[in-house]
Amino acid sequence: MKTISIVTYPALLALATLCNAQQPPADPPETVMATFRVRSGKEAEFAKALEQAWPSYRRAGMVSNKPHLVVQDVDETGAPYFVEILTWKSHHAPDQAPAEIRALWPGSKCCAKGAKVIPAASSRK
Repeated sequence: MKTISIVTYPALLALATLCNAQQPPADPPETVMATFRVRSGKEAEFAKALEQAWPSYRRAGMVSNKPHLVVQDVDETGAPYFVEILTWKSHHAPDQAPAEIRALWPGSKCCAKGAKVIPAASSRK
């Protein structure tokens, strides 16, 4: 019968623990804050587009189960803007969106003057 030395056993145990440790997903969820500059007079159209897009993202499995947040305001010049905070299921989810989802995006409806998307610092570790 072969025996394992006392020094070898802890090393094997540590190796087994490392092999079974949960690895972070290759493409983790990503929380983003998107700011949309909206043409004056197009706020209602833009709000409706955002409202319609969210259930479609959910059906397509693109976003997490976390709720999203949409805020509407005007800047110091009186220009309207929207801010949306949401968590994509993965960093690449929006890049891999099917055409029917892309068609829903508010910017494609010509009511946004521009958009800026910033990953939230805590979503990427």
